[in-house]
Amino acid sequence: FKRGRAETAVVGAAARGVMDCGAFLVGDLVVRVGARATCVLGAMIAGLGLFVSAEASALWQLYLSFSVLVGLGHSLALFAGVIVTNQWFEKRRSIASAIGNTGAGVGPFILAPLWVSMRLQLGWRQILRVLGGCNLVLLIFASIALTP
Repeated sequence: FKRGRAETAVVGAAARGVMDCGAFLVGDLVVRVGARATCVLGAMIAGLGLFVSAEASALWQLYLSFSVLVGLGHSLALFAGVIVTNQWFEKRRSIASAIGNTGAGVGPFILAPLWVSMRLQLGWRQILRVLGGCNLVLLIFASIALTP
C-alpha cells in the first residue's frame, strides 16, 4: 500500500483493541445464545475478515476488514472460551484460566517465524486466506468443546 510501518502496524493493534473491548458484549451474548453459538459466530466473522482482508486494495480496507471483523470474531471466540473455563473450574480456576490463556501467547510466538517464511513463498494475501481457513476450521472444532 506504500505506507509506513507505523500506519500498517495500527491495523493489528486496532484488531487487538476491538477484541479486548468486545469482551463487554460477549458475556451477554453467551448468556443469550450460549458459548458454542458465540464461538461459531466468532469463527465465521474472523474467517470472513481474513478472507476479505486478503482482497484489500487500500489500507483503510484493512482497518475495516482486519481490525474490525477479525478483532470482533476473535473476541467472540476467545471470551466465550474464557467464560466457559471459569464456569467449569471452581477449585483451580486461576490455574485453568492461566493454562487456557497461554495459547494467546504461544500462538503468535509459533506463527511469527512461519509467517515470515510463508510470506516469502506465498505472499501476504495467500497467507491471510490460509489463516482464514485455519481460523474457521479450528475455532469451529474448539466450539465443540464448549458444552452447555
